[in-house]
Amino acid sequence: MRYEILALVDQRWQIVQVIDDGRDELGRPFDRLDYEKLERRVEAAASAVLSQTGVSAVRVVRERERADGFVTRAEVLSRQAPPVPADKKVAVLDVAGPVPVCRGLDDLFARPACRAIGTMLRPLLDKLGATPIELVTYEATSQAVLQQDSAINTAISRAARAQEGDTERQRSNFLGNLVDRARLRVKAAQAERNMPRLGPEGLDALLDALEGRVAPEDFRFWAFRSLSAHFKGVSLYGKLEIVLDLAKPNPSAVGMGLLDEFAACLIDAPSLLKDVLGDQNELGPALLLLAQIAAGRAPAGAAADAPSVRLAAELAAGRLPQAHQALWSRILRSIEGRKRLTRGGANEEWAGLMTLERALLEIVPQAWQGPVQAAVLRRQTALREEVMDQL
Repeated sequence: MRYEILALVDQRWQIVQVIDDGRDELGRPFDRLDYEKLERRVEAAASAVLSQTGVSAVRVVRERERADGFVTRAEVLSRQAPPVPADKKVAVLDVAGPVPVCRGLDDLFARPACRAIGTMLRPLLDKLGATPIELVTYEATSQAVLQQDSAINTAISRAARAQEGDTERQRSNFLGNLVDRARLRVKAAQAERNMPRLGPEGLDALLDALEGRVAPEDFRFWAFRSLSAHFKGVSLYGKLEIVLDLAKPNPSAVGMGLLDEFAACLIDAPSLLKDVLGDQNELGPALLLLAQIAAGRAPAGAAADAPSVRLAAELAAGRLPQAHQALWSRILRSIEGRKRLTRGGANEEWAGLMTLERALLEIVPQAWQGPVQAAVLRRQTALREEVMDQL
């Protein structure tokens, strides 16, 4: 008598272990106690197989041979692996203002959509350590994202509610179908073999290889997907360093545009800016330092190869316009936010706000002067109300 243990791996059954009863080595009759011991051994072995990564089910087939040579086979055990516990649903944040309408697949990783995705799905993106571009072109079918399907659906509903045109239901259905198509696109891309990869030859060599391999309408998708594959497993800070490294050889306008969009998505992440700025005890000085970088001024005392210095140099050269917009958008949102600029009381907060306003107005681009002044005025009004409440 023997037992075959079969495991279901990648939807295929395969024999992974065979256990004989060992009666020929006993030197005595095989009794009931021997049988029960054998059954326990087989069950323990099957449980061990089922606990292995990638095994979704296990079966045990018992084979008996009678004295006349006739063999019988019967399945004596069948178990399914327990379902993988789903991660706790991440929060979906609200986005201020209208959400851009996406008409095609590439619109999902265009800058307007990335801003909305980066705001609404910030908790999920931080969990993944990814940007919206990576989410749409590379991570869309990952287990971590699929487990957060309810959060994705919530984001779709909220985005549709904030869009304009058609009815909300029509917008929600269209956007949901577009997201499904984006997932299928990523799944199909996973099946492609020997696609060009980013190598030591640089970004332009990758783009040239992709132009000869993919259809024009798929070029941006594959370019971003190739970059995302190169970034896999790297922190946001490390990704910014790679973007700056790729920009150093002065790539083509197309290549620089792709890097600019990636840099803007990275800057949208508050955690990255904290790493770039280093330890900052108060928000006010941090915003001023961020504004100096946005204006192309290297932070005082920073090493020449520090990402903050290299980013400032690229911005000073005007080579990262989308990243420049992202930085000033972040500064404006922080001024409009509720987090205090200082650690002191209302008087210290007022003084800190005035100091920040004077410093910002010396370097803020003309296009941002009006919004910055309006944001400062709103914070001043809130501070006055706070002081009045304390009287």
